[in-house]
Amino acid sequence: MVNEAKEYPWLSYLERMGQLDNKMLGRDSCYLSLGAEESQRMIRYDDFIRCGISESEQRLLKEAYRRNQLTGNSVFIDEI
Repeated sequence: MVNEAKEYPWLSYLERMGQLDNKMLGRDSCYLSLGAEESQRMIRYDDFIRCGISESEQRLLKEAYRRNQLTGNSVFIDEI
């Protein structure tokens, strides 16, 4: 676990924020809906990430992590 999204190397945050030049991410409709301009999308995405998750969801993820259990919907789990 990390304190900030930018500390987690496998998260798309760094690329979304223009700090990585990988260009591996597609521009999905959810991300594109954050604004007309890339700069606006970056600000709104950063705001979204900084909101974090609820304590109950955080607890669920930590417990799953301790058990080495996948968390996600059935499609995600089946693909993994």
